[in-house]
Amino acid sequence: MSVNLFQRAQNYIPENLDFLDRPRTPSRRYKVAIIGADLPGLLTAYFLATKHGITDVAIFAADIPQSVSSRRNAPISRLCAATPELAAMAAESLAIWSQLPASLEADLGLRNKGHLILARQNYDMGECRWRCSLADFYGGNSRIYDQAEIGALFPGMNLRLNGPLAPKGGAYESDSYEVAPGQVWHALAGRLNRLGAHFFIGDMPQHLVLGNDGISGVERNNLVVDCGAVIATDTEFAVAAAAGLGVPLKIVRAMARVSISNPMRPALGVSVSTLDDHISCWQGADGEFVVSDTGSISENGSDAPTEAAGFLMSFVPVLGALKLRRWIHQDQSMGADGLPLLGEVGHSGFFINCGWGASALTMAPIAGEVIADQITKKQNAFQSDRFKPERFELQSQEQNADVDEEAKSASHLSQDVRT
Repeated sequence: MSVNLFQRAQNYIPENLDFLDRPRTPSRRYKVAIIGADLPGLLTAYFLATKHGITDVAIFAADIPQSVSSRRNAPISRLCAATPELAAMAAESLAIWSQLPASLEADLGLRNKGHLILARQNYDMGECRWRCSLADFYGGNSRIYDQAEIGALFPGMNLRLNGPLAPKGGAYESDSYEVAPGQVWHALAGRLNRLGAHFFIGDMPQHLVLGNDGISGVERNNLVVDCGAVIATDTEFAVAAAAGLGVPLKIVRAMARVSISNPMRPALGVSVSTLDDHISCWQGADGEFVVSDTGSISENGSDAPTEAAGFLMSFVPVLGALKLRRWIHQDQSMGADGLPLLGEVGHSGFFINCGWGASALTMAPIAGEVIADQITKKQNAFQSDRFKPERFELQSQEQNADVDEEAKSASHLSQDVRT
């Protein structure tokens, strides 16, 4: 391969990852194929192995995640959840996150760090109160901050809260976490390799293969790899494969431009995001700021997250000294209704786990466990029809049925009038 994945993935994690560059040809049969080597994909494989004893798993991906080569942290918080179902899942996911360092016997950079969601408009404060109530109901510790109180969360900074973009207030959770996704990926990849999972990086399947009773495998380079189930965490593959099954997925495609700054002091103190998840900012242990600006894929041609930087500098002027440079782009697509796509497409044996938007990192452990349970026909309290990938097709059918019923009623009425 032209890119040495082992060198790209090397970090201070004591894991031997040279298997990523080891050339290999897939066997003709696996129990499960996972399309996507991101954290949701690896965590699904981890739960299949540790909870259900399924280690005969093939993990396909076009490349390893860009964040793997970095030690930088990222926030995870209950406040990402906007519905009771998602809030319950977020609470369970944080509980799993808290146990992962011991389970993987690795430093994942998991540390307690408060998280603040800013309301950019006055009417956003109602949504902040709703998210606080959800977080607290499921074991969180959050509260509403007004505009004046926000300054207390940024020690040593000269806040200017009267700018045109200044926040109106926000919701703060004190028991959120930060975690280093790169360290998590290293630890999971090493553990899965030892458990017997097979990685095929740079070798994405092109198609699903249909059998008499549903999906029978995947096709790559004219070679069919048989498998009992296929899981897609890669959004592009999920959309294309579901369309091939006649199930259109309605996904709002978005990409986050993630940039980093020069190291700065004083520390920000908390991680920050806006209620719409469009802008977020946090600071690493080395003082570097990480700024994320999410927009549609067509809007992500430039390197600098100018809106994010402008918004943050409008109320924290000292951030004006930041020199941002683009780091990576991250997929932050989500379902058109604001909900994820999680579950099996009909009874095909094709499972989808994507569309989480900005909450993907927070929800990765619980989503992986839900899919692992579904594949093995085990009940999971967090399975929900509201997350079914084919829900948009079902909604369309119901709407068409309603239209047909209305047309019939109008026809009968017309006949009655003529009579």
